[in-house]
Amino acid sequence: PLGALGSRNFSEMLDEARKYFDFVILDSPPVLRVADALLVSRLADHVLFLVGAERVTTDLVAETIDRFPKEERRKIHPVLTRVKARDLERRNHYGGYMALTS
Repeated sequence: PLGALGSRNFSEMLDEARKYFDFVILDSPPVLRVADALLVSRLADHVLFLVGAERVTTDLVAETIDRFPKEERRKIHPVLTRVKARDLERRNHYGGYMALTS
């Protein structure tokens, strides 16, 4: 996969897709496990960094972000996932969001 992600063909494929679509979304494995996300970030306009609430320490988040080259870090947009409904009360910093449960 690393050879394909770093190839000119992959870059050209992304350029072609951008001509037809408003958004091109690429998913990758976790940054600390393999280097795929680091390679793809160089070709991306934005990197959504999903962080599981109460599952990942701030040290691990910092270590992960530090793996990206400094010039790519401005593209990173953390998204907090798995926030429990009880933590969405208006009194705390998650206030104003709505919890959807099935």
